[in-house]
Amino acid sequence: MDPSFEIGARQRSVAPLVEADATPVTLAWHAQSRWEGERARQRQALQEAWKSAQSAWIALADEYHRLTGIADRLRPVLEEVGESEALKALEVMVARLGRCLSDAGVECVRPEGDAFTLELGEYFESVAQRQCPETTVLIVLDVVEPAIVMQGALIRQGKAVIGIPTGDGQS
Repeated sequence: MDPSFEIGARQRSVAPLVEADATPVTLAWHAQSRWEGERARQRQALQEAWKSAQSAWIALADEYHRLTGIADRLRPVLEEVGESEALKALEVMVARLGRCLSDAGVECVRPEGDAFTLELGEYFESVAQRQCPETTVLIVLDVVEPAIVMQGALIRQGKAVIGIPTGDGQS
């Protein structure tokens, strides 16, 4: 049998601030208290790391939004002048960055042209409104700042310009 499990009359070491003649319940309480304190320190460290990582993912998602917007505007120009290699390189960059975000569970929500529903209202703040005669419902005309969703949770609300129907078809 292991000597450490033997019950003897010799003095055993105890935790700091615990008396040697403490009952087993007291010893268990002190052990539980120390364990909970260590877990709290670990949780705090994880929360601090998450906050710093969260801002990095938001910055990366913002860059993805900008790069996607640039690619959308440059695509017709590059096709027109026959720069297929430049177009291919641009699309590869956008795809790689998008894959990196999706692998981490980060989604950059950019619903341009979609109806502005109650669900989208939770994800986006309307920073401006413009009359839009070609629609009969509220739509997202332009995403100023995308909404960022990580692992299914909204970590930053986006900002959008909303199109408002005009004329008789207004709802």
